[in-house]
Amino acid sequence: MTVLADDVTTVSQWWAAVRPAIPAEVRGLWFGLLDPDPDDPEPDVAVAVTGTARLDLADPAASWASARVWSPPGPAPLRALRGAGAGPTTDDPLRTLAELLREALDPARLPLRVEGVAIGWEGGPGVVLWTRADGWRPTPW
Repeated sequence: MTVLADDVTTVSQWWAAVRPAIPAEVRGLWFGLLDPDPDDPEPDVAVAVTGTARLDLADPAASWASARVWSPPGPAPLRALRGAGAGPTTDDPLRTLAELLREALDPARLPLRVEGVAIGWEGGPGVVLWTRADGWRPTPW
């Protein structure tokens, strides 16, 4: 899948609006793909972010991301993934999300207390994508 310039713009603008609200206790961020309207027969895919105070970068499934302490309203819709079919076994949308975040998220603008970023499907396991110590990590797929 290809990252669309419109998606980069949408996510960049959405992230610029929610980033200042990251509370002081957040140490890790999880960007998750979700279907904002599960009753729609053709699934849309959007990206949401949550923050967690607990962080274990050695956890390959990023299960620490489930201990959420912050979740701003309003996910950002992704045009490149329309009709992708949300599900934890679909790898292409996660690859697209990883590419998109590499373009739209500037780690230098994250609060210094944020030590890691993971991605995944809503409610599913995640993958650590970025750490303050190591920078962008290669994705496992």
